[in-house]
Amino acid sequence: MQIVVIVSQKGGTGKTTSAVTLADGLARKGRRVLCIDINEQADLSDTLGITGDAAGSLELFTGTPAAKLIRHSNIENVDIIPGAAALATLEGKIPQDKKGRAFLLRDALKPIKGKYSYCIIDAPGSFNTALLNALSAADTIIIPAQADYYSLKGIGRLIDNIRYVKDALNPALNVAGILITRYNGRRNVSKAAIEALEAARESLGTKVFKAKIRESAKIAEAPGSRKTVLRHAAGSNGAADYMEFINEFLGGN
Repeated sequence: MQIVVIVSQKGGTGKTTSAVTLADGLARKGRRVLCIDINEQADLSDTLGITGDAAGSLELFTGTPAAKLIRHSNIENVDIIPGAAALATLEGKIPQDKKGRAFLLRDALKPIKGKYSYCIIDAPGSFNTALLNALSAADTIIIPAQADYYSLKGIGRLIDNIRYVKDALNPALNVAGILITRYNGRRNVSKAAIEALEAARESLGTKVFKAKIRESAKIAEAPGSRKTVLRHAAGSNGAADYMEFINEFLGGN
């Protein structure tokens, strides 16, 4: 099971949308996928048809076996361990001096690694215990970013956190690439944004995916119907862009 964390420390980059659409696309290609929602907003859980305060990732961090927390989603071949508002209490439930506190998620997933091809984790935007665990457990990171200066500059904060985890906790951690989202080809990308993107790419030793996710009303509409854009508007530019990205991702995996 390859563990893929979708992470961005700036809002509005399409992080959750990218996570759930990647899961859907992989399932369409015959892969069995587990999603883990470690966001207290639980938007990924909502899109996958899980609402309310069902036991999920908080309990996973605090000792409940993963197999007892897995729920079927509204997409065939995609299961989920849901998030919930109660994740806001996680910091208080795990003492700072607890031995192995960075590896709680990694260890919790070991018993189910043979059941799935991929595990897609929708990570929180702030560097907290949940994100620390996600990066420590991950094989691969995908970073969604808008093609504007402030969004790309924000990757700088993430770079420091990735370097820390890679050096101290997970030397095998790989950044698969930066995914440009909410792209508008008619809008000139500033020279400063291009320079920031290149600096981020070099610092992470990664690439920018050739596929770009264009700004799309259909992508924005999809969560309201608890669907990904691949199901909400299969013939749209948004669906085509995400499938191009998924094919590109699989080409490197």
